[in-house]
Amino acid sequence: MKKTKYELAVVLLIFALIVFGFLNLGGTSRAQELSNPDFKTNYYIEIEQDGSALWTIENRISLDTEQDLDDFREFKDEFEDTHKEELEYFSNTVNEMVNSASVQTDRDMTAKDFNLSIYEEVTTIGRFGYVVYEFQWEGFSETNHEEGEIKIGDVFVSGFYLAQEDNFIIKFPSEYSVTSHAPDPDEKGENSISWHGPKEFEEKQPNLIIEYDVDEEISINLLAISLGVIALALLTIGFLYKSKKRGKDEEVEKKSKGIEKTESKIDEKFKSDKEIIIDTIKGEDGAVFQSEIVEKTGFSKSKVSYLLKSLAEEDKIKKIQKGRENIIKLI
Repeated sequence: MKKTKYELAVVLLIFALIVFGFLNLGGTSRAQELSNPDFKTNYYIEIEQDGSALWTIENRISLDTEQDLDDFREFKDEFEDTHKEELEYFSNTVNEMVNSASVQTDRDMTAKDFNLSIYEEVTTIGRFGYVVYEFQWEGFSETNHEEGEIKIGDVFVSGFYLAQEDNFIIKFPSEYSVTSHAPDPDEKGENSISWHGPKEFEEKQPNLIIEYDVDEEISINLLAISLGVIALALLTIGFLYKSKKRGKDEEVEKKSKGIEKTESKIDEKFKSDKEIIIDTIKGEDGAVFQSEIVEKTGFSKSKVSYLLKSLAEEDKIKKIQKGRENIIKLI
């Protein structure tokens, strides 16, 4: 199972080619010929409300024997030694791909926030090695703000082949629901839709349309109003009761504290994802393993990785590698 830089480059090349259907020159058999059968690939596309998308291409390989493990660690060392060159190659390839998509769809697009990582993980079903590519694709989807609609899939101009045991997952905001899709998915989640290989997609597939759920927004607003009324009533009752017991001056002080506490809860509700990450690290005395941030926040691994990269660029945190894990520290 010796992995070379060439084999890893092929994995990335296939990713770039499938988006524009360049592999169609040789048909499905050509895609299968190029694919590395040892690597199982998951493509995650996390759609945002402005139509941009966080792409994560996760290549996983089983490390069943000691030789597998030794080979992967040797490959990991080589990868880390040439990380800068690998990242440059990755960003150049993706930029070329996105520029081509922009021309073919007649829509402004850019790619940014490139990241590459390689690591091991032991799960209940075995030990695995991962090579993960991430980037942000601005303008990935077609948006219609007036209709509250996002159309996904026009960048897959010629369709593509999804290999055996590979998965293609599109995630979308909780405020949206799917109104159409092609082809039929193999799996539907509350805020995701998935296809499992082997599968050959036709032109401009997979595609789906998601629409802003107005009813959900109304329900949320009504719930917020109801909770606000209840909170106000409770504060008023508490104020009257305590005033009789302890006097006006003492009650005014307590009411002020109650309002501050309520405001604190409101601030907590509307914290940004980055603030949630920062608070999680603070709660662990300023230093915590990256895997613990995923567990405590409930965010996906790719989202945590993307947010940490952004915070590091802002000089708010730093990463320290310890063994096969990253320790995240506040600066």
